[in-house]
Amino acid sequence: MKISNIAVLLLVVANWSATAQTVVDTIKVGSAPALIAVDRVNNLIYVTNAGDSTVSVIDGATNTVIATPAVGSYPQAITANSSLHRIYVGNFGAAEPC
Repeated sequence: MKISNIAVLLLVVANWSATAQTVVDTIKVGSAPALIAVDRVNNLIYVTNAGDSTVSVIDGATNTVIATPAVGSYPQAITANSSLHRIYVGNFGAAEPC
């Protein structure tokens, strides 16, 4: 499935079909989802979960969460680097290693 528009709704990420304008799938993520980064090359979607200081990693082909790594307190920024297969997360909490 090609990645299209993404919307965060409460604890659910909704994958919207741009042509039909309907929800085609929902994916439960962590507590207080805040921001999304999309890696179109590797078909991965990253959602910061501010409530539990994690990032949900979603496989865009299967719409399933494949990992939920812990990050710093209250993640407030995220970006994906497709060529390095990395994400970078900025956190609002105390300086702490991830």
